[in-house]
Amino acid sequence: MDSINKIKLYSDNSILVAVFLAGPVGGGILLYKNFKSLNEPTKARICIAASIAIVALVLFLSVQIESHFQEFDQSKLTYLASHVFLFTSAFIFIKLNKYSYWTQNKQFDIKKGSAWGVTVASFVGIIITFATSIVITFFIPPFDGNYVKLEGTGDYIYYNENANQDQAIAVGSLLYESYFFVENQKQYAMLEVSDDSVNIVLEIQEDYWNDTELVGEIYALIANLEYLFTTDNATVTARSYNFSGVQDKVFKLDF
Repeated sequence: MDSINKIKLYSDNSILVAVFLAGPVGGGILLYKNFKSLNEPTKARICIAASIAIVALVLFLSVQIESHFQEFDQSKLTYLASHVFLFTSAFIFIKLNKYSYWTQNKQFDIKKGSAWGVTVASFVGIIITFATSIVITFFIPPFDGNYVKLEGTGDYIYYNENANQDQAIAVGSLLYESYFFVENQKQYAMLEVSDDSVNIVLEIQEDYWNDTELVGEIYALIANLEYLFTTDNATVTARSYNFSGVQDKVFKLDF
């Protein structure tokens, strides 16, 4: 067999390793390389695009689960959704790879892809997944319902059916006065009002939840909320997004 026909393809095990290290994008990158080696660029592009779409869908559904299933165990639902898509994508990728091997094996002298290639694909997959998560959480806030865009800013206040636009605008002004909203940065918050309580959901990274200065500012914000809404049952929910899902911590005045 001529050496010109010798190509490098990644095996099923390599793709499985990449999927479990870096999610669907890791496996998609190796499938992309396989189809490129087989001179099938259209299928290669479809594989990489589909893998990124799977990640975006999983992240979107995870955020929506956290938003819409407040009475259930959110972490278990998020865990289940992410792993269903992970195992499904792995199964589909392996089936596609079997196709590549079985249909081309007689035409080419196949050389297995290297472990270094799997490592690089996994690393790139992690970077793409992280970038996708930022895009999803930045452009698709995890709240539905009504919202108001604060005038002169790119910031949004979402509010439930028990709140109104004027209250949302007042909360936005309060967040600027408290420096939770900063100029020239797109941000959002959720105002949740019930008969006897009010809650604001803010994106605050988990690393800062125990910061003494920040906690003091949160308690000051809660006091202002109680004054604004004439209630003694105001809370602030700090929401953090990471690879394990959406984490919440509720702050409330104890006096």
